[in-house]
This record gives sequence, structure tokens and C-alpha cells, in this order.
Amino acid sequence: MLDRPLTPSEKERFDSTLLWVDGDVRVAAPGNALCTSGRSLAQVRALLARPAPAGEHVYAPASPYDGSPVALSGVRTQGTYGHAGVYGAGVRIVSEQSAVAAVAGDPNAVAAVAWSAARAAVAAGSVCEIPIDGVKAGRASLLDASYPASVQATFVVSRTHPNFAPWIIDWYLHKYMRSAKISRLLKTAGGRERLLP
Repeated sequence: MLDRPLTPSEKERFDSTLLWVDGDVRVAAPGNALCTSGRSLAQVRALLARPAPAGEHVYAPASPYDGSPVALSGVRTQGTYGHAGVYGAGVRIVSEQSAVAAVAGDPNAVAAVAWSAARAAVAAGSVCEIPIDGVKAGRASLLDASYPASVQATFVVSRTHPNFAPWIIDWYLHKYMRSAKISRLLKTAGGRERLLP
């Protein structure tokens, strides 16, 4: 799995299919100045990588499987994909639902979560989204990747793997992974509603 489309050179060696589209967003309590001023992508990465300042609360998502931190916006967590970077000291690792609920009532808090986990709360007005490089996440900006922290979840299979005959790759990528069963799973897993291509 990749969080981006394949490069031209990768396309020569791999088959791929886009499974879903999402984005890494920052949300805060309504009225927070960040919701109008926004931040650059470098600034939102620094928000997770630096120690949380006194009086500020920063939340990042925990994996629903083992509770470990989930890498977002290029800020990798200890042991994730072999990268050694870690979230800053004081960053609170909680479920996405807990993070969204926490910032809704705390004017000094910011949460980093998936757009699909926060979209209902943003639409209801209980939290606001912080623009990144002047762009907010939405259907159009995620699908065309103009949102700087968009995630294009792409399933990749080697064309030359000795255990995968061409018919298996074709069936798995283009039939099973695009089946109604998998589509329903992708739209509901983890309480999220992801965008399907």
C-alpha cells in the first residue's frame, strides 16, 4: 500500500489500483484563529514534531489495532516504515473520535486526524478545519490532490513477482478490490466515510 500514486518509473514495474482518497487534517474549536489564518504544510508538520508548548494540547491519532501512533503529513512515528522520527513530547495519542471531541471544547487544542474521521464534526460546526497552504480538504481538493496533505491510498502489486500469475493480479486488483463488499468496508471501517475513486 502507498499513500500516493505511482511514479512513472514505478509504473513500469508495478500494477496498482486506487482504493480510496482521504486527507490528513488539523481541526480546532470553532472560533480558533487558526481556522481562518491557516498554516503551511511545514508548520502543521512542525506542530506534531515539536514538543507541545505549555498550555497547548496537541492530539494525534492512535492505531485502532494496537494503540500505536499513526504517521501523518510526513511526520513519521517510531518504527513506522523504518523511519526514526517521532511525535514531539506532550503530543497526546488517542483515538480520532476522542481527539475530535477533545478539541471541540478546548480553545487551546488542535487535533491531527483523517478528514474522513472529522468531516461530520466539521459539517456540524462542532470543530473547524485549519486550512493548509490556504486550501481546505473537501471532495474536489482531495480527489485532484490540490489539498497538500491528501492521501491517495493505492494498492500495489509487482508485475514480476514469481507467485502472482497475470490472471491473479487482474482478478485481485480489478475485481476483488473493486467489489461492492470491499467498497462498503472502505467507506465504513474505523467509523470513517472515505472517498472512493
